[in-house]
Amino acid sequence: MKNLIHHIIGTHTSLIIYLSCIMLLAGCMEHEIPVTPHVPGEVEISNVTMGSDYGTQKYYNLSTREVVASNDNYDWDIALKCAMGNNIVRLNSSKFMSVSKTASLYFTEDISEKYVSSLEYTHEYESGQNTDFSIGDVSSEANLMILKLGYDIEDNEIGYYRLMIDSVNNDGYFIRYADLELTYDSTVFIPRNDDIEWIHFSMITHEVLQLEPETGDWDLLFTRYTELLDGETNYQVVGVLSPPNGTLISDISQFSFNEIKEANWDTLDFTSNWNEIGYDWKLYDMTVGEYTVDAERCFAIHCPDGREFVIRFLDFYDEMGNLGSITFESAER
Repeated sequence: MKNLIHHIIGTHTSLIIYLSCIMLLAGCMEHEIPVTPHVPGEVEISNVTMGSDYGTQKYYNLSTREVVASNDNYDWDIALKCAMGNNIVRLNSSKFMSVSKTASLYFTEDISEKYVSSLEYTHEYESGQNTDFSIGDVSSEANLMILKLGYDIEDNEIGYYRLMIDSVNNDGYFIRYADLELTYDSTVFIPRNDDIEWIHFSMITHEVLQLEPETGDWDLLFTRYTELLDGETNYQVVGVLSPPNGTLISDISQFSFNEIKEANWDTLDFTSNWNEIGYDWKLYDMTVGEYTVDAERCFAIHCPDGREFVIRFLDFYDEMGNLGSITFESAER
């Protein structure tokens, strides 16, 4: 009898342990693993290094706080809008490119370098408004354009190229391009891509390039670009652009970094201009020959997915004193 009781108790105990183990394992199934939620207001210091020659463009994700893609400034010449019905073409301003739109409808027209050097050229300014792009909307009748391709990696002038947008449709762009002497003359189709906002093309390497990350995977572009200073001087600057469609920026002066995290953003003035963050959060001090950063200046960022961030810049040098190393502080609201 005593042995029977011990057997019943032992069996019951084993059953409890067995059931407990099953419940424990079930609680550890992958779909039920608890995820640590993001804590709004967490502040983190990040760094994006572009090199002392500012030779790279880097795409940055504010949520993950990491660079998600990068390329050399010289990898591309034109970018074409992917969204159907939005037939915009722009130049690579990091190469100091410019364009002159001629009245000619004939791509192979006999033109001289003297003629093209006498034309008036428009640079690309990264304001982000469709009407401000130097090439802009190419939906209408195609005319011959003359491009100055800017400078190569060794800072040599590349020279002139011909460009004509033959036609556009819902699938993409048919473009024709050639050097000035027509020793190389090519027509290429550049397809739209639903996963990105801009598709890139190099007239030097003849490549269609997907340089930017997929839509929603990035927020800021660290790059060199062309700015119009004092309304009259074209100048290469290094800064931060916000090209993703729907990104809104407010340049804050009335709140500190900690205050803006808690402030009512309905009172702020936001803009979709790409260069609202821009380059002038740093200043070059001629007396000491170095850059200083305004760490009191803050930027409120409203992303297309509804997330909100605040950033401020802290440094433009790395620990060895090399330029082009951008250190900044960010926090999500």
